[in-house]
Amino acid sequence: MENKIIVNKFGGGIMIPKHIGFAQEHIKEQLSNGCQPVVVVSALKGITDDLVSFLAFKSSVDPFIVKVREKHLAMMKEVGIKETPEFTEILQDLKDDLIVVTRFGALDIIQDKILSYGERLSCLFFSLFLQANDIEAKAIKAEDIPIITDSVRLNANINYQEAKKNIEKALLYYLQSLNPIEKYIGESLKTTFRGSTIYLNNEIYFSIQNLLSSINLKPQNPTLDAKKNKPIKQFLQVTAIYNDEAGTQTPISNLPLYFSFLSGSGNLIQDVRTDDNGIGKSKVSRVISSEKMQIIQTKLDISRFINQDSTSFIYQNILKSFPVPTTKIILNVSGLTFYIESNETNLGESLTVLHIEPELKKQLSEKGFTFAEDKSSADIYITINASSREGSEMFGMYTSFVDLSFSVIDMVSEEEIYKSSNNNI
Repeated sequence: MENKIIVNKFGGGIMIPKHIGFAQEHIKEQLSNGCQPVVVVSALKGITDDLVSFLAFKSSVDPFIVKVREKHLAMMKEVGIKETPEFTEILQDLKDDLIVVTRFGALDIIQDKILSYGERLSCLFFSLFLQANDIEAKAIKAEDIPIITDSVRLNANINYQEAKKNIEKALLYYLQSLNPIEKYIGESLKTTFRGSTIYLNNEIYFSIQNLLSSINLKPQNPTLDAKKNKPIKQFLQVTAIYNDEAGTQTPISNLPLYFSFLSGSGNLIQDVRTDDNGIGKSKVSRVISSEKMQIIQTKLDISRFINQDSTSFIYQNILKSFPVPTTKIILNVSGLTFYIESNETNLGESLTVLHIEPELKKQLSEKGFTFAEDKSSADIYITINASSREGSEMFGMYTSFVDLSFSVIDMVSEEEIYKSSNNNI
């Protein structure tokens, strides 16, 4: 049928050169009809029996690996595909697990994993076959899917509470699942799951909304002090928490966060991801605006779950329609603190009432700067040396000249950042 996501199940008997072409044509037909095929495969014929036999009799590991490898390579050669690093990696993982079995016995925790290697190899084999025939395909392993089951061997069910803890991957796959149904957003994509009828687009959309609404962002320090034109010493730290229905709070790792100035301006690290404790850290290298109160917003950046260059305008707008978790950090910003030392003389006499220093303080105050009582607590240290001297007299008119020098020192770096000298003013 058209406009459907179709799940195909191919047994090991079809994964042979004689029949695999039929499976390929089946997938091509579904694609040409506008469908989105998903393929579930069984192990190549005889592989699962070989694995069961090994667990029962524990034969030598190396010859067994060679046997499994040669079976797959022979099949791959017949259909025109070559061995890949992924294929070699799966075989190495199988070998490592079989060595554990030979040393410690067929533990329950590892038996199921070993029996799944046949499907892992055939999944890769079939995806490579489709790719070799110009059909875009990707092999997805069970560990790549954010689903956790209970411990009932051979009859496991999904443990939804545990699966919810894998929030970052769950959100990733939910958001990516919107892409194939984008063309059918306005249609009713109906399917049956566990005996109940569900509408796929609604189910995905509401699942994303519920997941996002359960994520909370909390700043470690909701208010910070800052100074204009200076970095903030502390990190901006925000913790991402998942709140489940039972009220349990779980830190979310690897979650993409975006930091930005909501009011005010400055230079900061914008794109971060949370660590294993659910903490995302940003750093402000400079506060630019002189506003007394500035706000930095942190939000979940769902755009980083997708490739912006390869997604459509409609898909990107769908993502923007989701309300995402946000939080704010308030910056109480003060101007730099100045300490001014002024030596002003008039015709050799020191002035008791200064002229230049008060005017300079007035100009700086109007721009939001403050002044320190002592030099050690200042950010900027300014020294002024100004002296007047006699000029000449003509027809009862007297002239005088002022020599003026400025020096500005950054008290943090102890460097002179400005110097000026003007004579004969």
